[in-house]
Formats: sequence, C-alpha cells, structure tokens
Amino acid sequence: MPTSTSIKLTIESPPFKCSLCENYVKKQQEFQKLPLACCEGACLRGEIARQAANALAVDILPSKIVRVCLPGIISTQGQRALFLQGKAVVVEGCALKCGTRLLKSVIPDCDYQSIIADRLYDFDRNLYGIEEISKDEINNHVQAVISYLVGKL
Repeated sequence: MPTSTSIKLTIESPPFKCSLCENYVKKQQEFQKLPLACCEGACLRGEIARQAANALAVDILPSKIVRVCLPGIISTQGQRALFLQGKAVVVEGCALKCGTRLLKSVIPDCDYQSIIADRLYDFDRNLYGIEEISKDEINNHVQAVISYLVGKL
C-alpha cells in the first residue's frame, strides 16, 4: 500500500509582474465572478477538465465565472487575489487532485470546492493520452462535465 509523502515547495516569485494579467485581475474583481481554476494536465483527463473550464468561463457563463490560471494562483498575487475573494472552484482531471494539493500548500485556508471531472463521464480508464480517443469523444466528455458544473454553479 502506497504511503503519503509530504514535499516542501519553495516557489520563486516571478522577476516582474505581467501588466496584462494585473489589469485583467483588477477588471474581473469588480464583477465578483466565481473564480474557476482547473487541472492543467497534459493527459486526457486534464484536457477534458481544461476544455470544460474554458468553455464555462468564456462561452457559457462568462457573466458569472472568471477563469483563473492554476499556476498563476500559486506564483502570482493577482491571480491569487481572484481566488481569495470568496468561494472558488477547482475542476480536477482525476482523483489525484494535483491542483487542489498544490493550492492547499500555498493557500491552506481558501474556501474552494474541488470537482473531479473524470467521475462525470464513462470511458476506458486505461487510456491516458489525448490522442487515444477521438476529438468527438473528448467533446462528449467535456459536455458531460459542463452539464454537471452548470447545474452545480
């Protein structure tokens, strides 16, 4: 049985601020939208979570949701400020919950909900790469995640 291991991380602050990001954050804070981050993984599950999060924030509920960069939450104050303004959501690709675990190490008291996307659709769980199923199948899984999230958000 595997054991849990804690790893101490030191995350270097960026050498400069991105004015585009900072301006975006200021603009979005005015609207009090629900911050939505997601798994940014390169696997099939991460890709489905990422596409669903982007579609929700950009196409489906843009007046209610702001897409937040998960690595940005960890390394920059601007993105973190959006995530700390109230409730937030992390869409995880799978039960490893990598993003949630990283967030807990940086923002231990943050009020956010983690949703595990691959529990919301049926597929061959032996698949890993995004090239292992068709784009239509990926889109069907993305739609299943979106449908669930729209009902929850």
